[in-house]
Amino acid sequence: MKKSIILLVGTMIILISQSAYARFFDDESGTKWWMNPNQWQYLSSSEEVQTVENFDDDRLDVLSKPSTKRGFAVFGSKWMLDLNNDFDLSIQYHYGHKGMQSDDEGYVVMGLYRFTDDADNPLSAQIAAGNIMFSFFPTTPINFDIISADSSLPQTRSALWRRFSSDGILSMHYDSISNNLVMYSIEGDEQFPMGIFTVENLRDVSNYFGVFLGGSANKGASLEMGDAYLKNFNMRGTITPEPVSSALFLVGAGAFGVVCLRKKKTN
Repeated sequence: MKKSIILLVGTMIILISQSAYARFFDDESGTKWWMNPNQWQYLSSSEEVQTVENFDDDRLDVLSKPSTKRGFAVFGSKWMLDLNNDFDLSIQYHYGHKGMQSDDEGYVVMGLYRFTDDADNPLSAQIAAGNIMFSFFPTTPINFDIISADSSLPQTRSALWRRFSSDGILSMHYDSISNNLVMYSIEGDEQFPMGIFTVENLRDVSNYFGVFLGGSANKGASLEMGDAYLKNFNMRGTITPEPVSSALFLVGAGAFGVVCLRKKKTN
């Protein structure tokens, strides 16, 4: 892997010119410092949902237990991506959980964030793989496996599309010339994009964004080891070591953001 290190106005800029992979929150070789545990922090966590670093399988599992409220568990990078240059992010996901009741929903997620003056409500864009439940009273709730994407950069909007496999890839590509971020999912051996969501004018908000990884579960979900996880995080781009606020925040609702679309019919 080639690296170029450039000093600009006292800030270290590191160019990762080829796609680089490292173990989750580990740095055995010392060369992929951006995956060192001290380069990540919990941005959001709750007792209802937790992430487990499964080093035996080199993955990040999302676990949850039924509770009275929805929970999040999300790690955020302390370094920032420099949007003056293109970048690519991708991560493999597995989400095999099937909901059994109306609030048995969850997802795994990869996204970008930027703290503002209101650190509890950062700007964000994310793509997630999970499930939602549709209830058509009085029938049994129906499980739908979905990919969701949403953004508050620079305006709030969202989209979702069906997924047909428990395994796939969540991807982001940023083009610094067009100033657009494209988020899409990939399924199957042909690596065919299953859906595309574009965030326009990303650099109009900020030149630097951090990365977050994790998951969420609604109050009726029970995610066990192996049900939902992320693995094989890859990135290419220019990153800047930059400390960020340690304030907790709730990641955008993602799959749950479409709860308003759930339809209930009465007799």
